Amino acid sequence: ARAGRRLVGTDLDLDQPEGALGAVTSELEVAMEGRVIDTLLDAPEIEDPRALVAGRLLKVGAAAAFYAGPVVYSLIIFKAVNLMLRNGASPDACTLYSSYGQIVSAVQGDIAAGDAWGRLGVAQSERFDRRDNVAFSIFLYAGFVAPWTTHLPGVVEMLERGYRLGVESGELRFSGYTLVYVLLDKYFLGRPLQALEPELDEYMSFSVQTNSPL
Repeated sequence: ARAGRRLVGTDLDLDQPEGALGAVTSELEVAMEGRVIDTLLDAPEIEDPRALVAGRLLKVGAAAAFYAGPVVYSLIIFKAVNLMLRNGASPDACTLYSSYGQIVSAVQGDIAAGDAWGRLGVAQSERFDRRDNVAFSIFLYAGFVAPWTTHLPGVVEMLERGYRLGVESGELRFSGYTLVYVLLDKYFLGRPLQALEPELDEYMSFSVQTNSPL
């Protein structure tokens, strides 16, 4: 993925990620001047084929970067958001708006803005009619952002929808991850563990069948 990003001009300085993150953060702030998050839903689709490929590669890189550390992960997410702000909506990278919402909410402490970014990721995925991306965006938004702004029954409803869409579209990895949050949120809602046991057995069976450990 890194070789591909280099070819399309979106390589990242992973030797000094803190400095690179500061630079792309400044670029992002400039790109957002005078713009409202909700209006980005209607942004035209990217036409530049290099930018389209770059968005796809950044999405792929983000999944691996999550385990590499918060700075590298944030760098890739910020780079993807900046790419879309400057070039238009990406059918692939639009899911990373929800990732950005997670960072804005949890790290920067702006819950309202984080919620808006998270909803944007879900809405743009729906706009492009990509059920796999909707499932991924819902996992990010409902798992990490929405519980701060939405009553838990509504969050569980979103997560269960994301699970169904993931199964239907073949996005089984994030379907499995989503089930973890479904169970946790139901427990936080006061469901006794004994009452959750049948669902846990069902989810564990799904995990084994799809080789996606919970």
